[in-house]
Amino acid sequence: MIVTHEVEDFDRWKEVFDQALPTRRSVGEMSFYILHNSMNRNLVTVCFEWDTMERAQAWASDPALANGMAAAGVVSPPVFSFHEKKVAN
Repeated sequence: MIVTHEVEDFDRWKEVFDQALPTRRSVGEMSFYILHNSMNRNLVTVCFEWDTMERAQAWASDPALANGMAAAGVVSPPVFSFHEKKVAN
């Protein structure tokens, strides 16, 4: 799952994001990495790996996520995309 959105303040957002790690892990997140735009540090993209596509999609639509994003200062609608990982030959 890849999520892109703009935040008011990257450092404040990151603190809330980090605090949510145990919750995300309990619902199937296996790993993540964060990218922020080189021209705008507050434009954030997070790439997640989940144990199943279904659990990633469920988390994306969970009201708890929307509430957490609001608390973290997300100021634009998040854009979610879902991808399957394939191993190259």
